[in-house]
Amino acid sequence: MPLSAIPVELLSRILKDALLDIDVMQGPKKRLKYTARLALINRQTRAVALANAEIWSTIYLQWPYSAVTEYFERAKRSNICLYLDTYQSVDAATADINIQNWAFFLQTNMGTFTHMDLHIRSADDAEALSEALEAPAPNLQSFRLRLYQIPVSWDLFSSTAPKLETAYLDTCRTWDVSPFLALSTLTLRVCQTNCRRSLSVLQRTPHLKNITLIGTGNATDVPSPQEPHTVVFPSCHHFDVKNMKSVSVRRLMSTIKLPALVALAIHESVALLPFLPTVLAEHLAPANGLLVSPTRLSVELYPNSLIIETNGTPSIRQTTDWHDVHKLQSLPRFQIHNAVVNMIASISSVLLTMAPPHVAILNKIDHTRFRASNEPALVALDQYMVFKDVFIAYPQIETVELAGYVGRAAYALLVDGLPSLHAVDIKYIMPGSRVPVDDLRELEHKRNVVLRLELQR
Repeated sequence: MPLSAIPVELLSRILKDALLDIDVMQGPKKRLKYTARLALINRQTRAVALANAEIWSTIYLQWPYSAVTEYFERAKRSNICLYLDTYQSVDAATADINIQNWAFFLQTNMGTFTHMDLHIRSADDAEALSEALEAPAPNLQSFRLRLYQIPVSWDLFSSTAPKLETAYLDTCRTWDVSPFLALSTLTLRVCQTNCRRSLSVLQRTPHLKNITLIGTGNATDVPSPQEPHTVVFPSCHHFDVKNMKSVSVRRLMSTIKLPALVALAIHESVALLPFLPTVLAEHLAPANGLLVSPTRLSVELYPNSLIIETNGTPSIRQTTDWHDVHKLQSLPRFQIHNAVVNMIASISSVLLTMAPPHVAILNKIDHTRFRASNEPALVALDQYMVFKDVFIAYPQIETVELAGYVGRAAYALLVDGLPSLHAVDIKYIMPGSRVPVDDLRELEHKRNVVLRLELQR
């Protein structure tokens, strides 16, 4: 069938689907190149493309200004998704003209934007755009700002963005988001200079349901409290913490309360001094909403990281990065052992519900790959003792799933205990992993345990 014979409705659908190809359309250069070509194929395709405002509604302000205004008109001046990165590799005079054009376009058309993504690279750019970004944004639904350490004193949108639902503010300034009453999802950069004020603002924004706090990787991102206090996020269902040292995570989780919590995700790196990963049971106040007992506890052990995850309500996923711990040459191994076991064993006490009956262990540590003089902290663990202590902490386990280097965990199952154990699934085995098959067979016969071995390598 020739292109000219394709029905208009189908051709319109094809053009819309083409916009979803991320590899083709991602980035300002590709977006401009390929969308412009849609109007050059033939007369019918041009007519269909020009009649479809959605094709032209994504605009990068760093395009040539003539292209910006042309796309704006083709999009019928509505439902605009606007992107701007202020980086420029041009002479000073051209750069000054560009920033003036950007500021003018933003200020005069703020009411047409439904999404904005701004990456502001310098204090001069921030100053030039300040008046524009104080214009009310009556139709804005999502907003992303990357400003980092640049100091600004904007009254963002003059506190008027009644439809704003999602915001990502990557800046060390404190922003008062409480006037944005439709805001339900917020991501904030947290650092020493804005943490206390930001937590206070979040508490004054009780309608937030999804909160993500991203640290800078500094141990002082969450400073020690000047005096004990509690910050409550009453409507928060999903709470994520990323890129924080464990000392900051402990301070944060000891300060906040999440009574409506549905899902918690933490990604921390272990602070060296003091050496302490976060044991959530010691720092997280229990949720008092609808609790659903977890049915599964998952443990993933890597040379430099530990991931612990449960389902249920609230669900918990804690990822701990141990890359720097090997620098503590004098750190006794029993401290690492105790820290890992406490993290895993205490997870059920966080939930204040029945402990999970199913435990899955993925062990990706190959001891033969590392020399003792430079082995990562988690490689130094006596895995048999770790898994043994974990199984002792969860005597109600009914099924165990093993994968990866399964030998040490399989040996640990042979100890007395686990009276409810009725099935062991060995999902897959990494090369070099020895499995006590004969002993497990004995366990199968004496304890009436179902043993399922999938020995593909």
